[in-house]
Amino acid sequence: MPTSSISSPVVLSIAGFDPSGGAGLIADVRAFVAFGCWPVAAITSLTFQNSERFAGAIHQSAESLRAQILPVVKEFRIAAVKIGMLPTRELVLEVARLLGETKMPAPIIDPVLHSSSGYELMEPEAKETWLAELMPLARLITPNIPEAEALTGIGIANESDMRAAARKLRETGARAVLIKGGHLEHRSEIRGQRSEQLRTNERQAKSLSALRNGLLRARFVTRRTWGRDPVTLELTEIAVLDE
Repeated sequence: MPTSSISSPVVLSIAGFDPSGGAGLIADVRAFVAFGCWPVAAITSLTFQNSERFAGAIHQSAESLRAQILPVVKEFRIAAVKIGMLPTRELVLEVARLLGETKMPAPIIDPVLHSSSGYELMEPEAKETWLAELMPLARLITPNIPEAEALTGIGIANESDMRAAARKLRETGARAVLIKGGHLEHRSEIRGQRSEQLRTNERQAKSLSALRNGLLRARFVTRRTWGRDPVTLELTEIAVLDE
C-alpha cells in the first residue's frame, strides 16, 4: 500500500514476539488498530511460549533491529513509539542510538523484566544501561509494581511507596511515570510528572474497563499521546502526560 494512502497515525512498536498473542507485538498491533492507528513494528526477541509456559527466546542483534527500523522510519512519519522487551544491553544501546539519529518522537516505554511465569526477560547489565541511556529519552514509562521495585530498589506495599518509587524513577530523566498498581490489594495507579502526582482507583478508571491489563493500558496511553479526538480524550482525567 502506498504511504500516501495512509491517513491514520503511524505507531511503531519495538518489542518481543509472543506467538500466543498475549503480549508483545501482536497485542500492540491489535490495540493500535482498535484505536485507529496504522501499526508498524520491529522484533527485539522471538519468544517460545503460550499462555501457560515460557520456554525460552532467541534475541535479535543490534544490526538486525536497525535493519528493521530504518526502512520503516524512512518511509513513514512516525506519530508515536512504544517500546517493550529489550532483553540485552546491545539492544538497549541500539534503540537509544536510533532515537537520537532519527526523527522518531520520545517513546512510551513499558519495561519488560520478567514473564508472568517468572522467566528473566532482561539481562542484569541491560537494566543498568536501560536506566542510564533510555530512561532520559522517554516520554512516559509504565512499570507495574514488581518492575518499579526492581528498577528503584524500593519495596512497594502501599500508595506512599508507589509515590516514592515514582519520584525516584522521575529522577532518571523520564518526563512522566505511570506505576500500574494491579499487584496491590487495593488497586491504584500513581503518575509522577515533575512536581505533580495523581492517584487513580478502580472506580475512577471505570470508563477504561476494556483495558484489562497493564500492557494494553500502556498501548492506550501511546495512542493518547498522539491526538485529542473524542476517543483518546477519555483518558485525560486519569493520566497526565508532559505535553
